[in-house]
Formats: sequence, structure tokens, C-alpha cells
Amino acid sequence: MRSRKTTDKRRVPIEIRRNGEFIAVFASVRNAAQLLGLSEKKLSDVLRGRQRTTGGYSAAYFDRKHYGG
Repeated sequence: MRSRKTTDKRRVPIEIRRNGEFIAVFASVRNAAQLLGLSEKKLSDVLRGRQRTTGGYSAAYFDRKHYGG
């Protein structure tokens, strides 16, 4: 059986930017995709590094340490 990574990013907030400018932090990929009118699959592809942007938005997993939290 294959081992899986222990880091589970399914519940990690998603940070969305447009043209490098911070837009918002969303609780999930589904939530971000619905509110921004994006494809969940394409947004997931951006988060996994398979593509750079979708619909003009970039995305990354939110890191509280980066923001002093």
C-alpha cells in the first residue's frame, strides 16, 4: 500500500490574488470557486502548481505565519 503525505490540505484556507493584489481568503476551494465564478478543478490545478492562474486569479494555501498569526 502506498503511503500518503501526512499534511492534509483539504481544510486549509485558500488565499486568492488577482494581478498580484490580495483579494480574499476562502475556507475552501469550493467556496472560492463558487463566489468567484471559477472552475473548482482549475482552481485546484493552480493550487497544485499545474497551472499558474485561472480566470485571472492566482491561488495559494493560506499561511498564517506569513501574516504574523
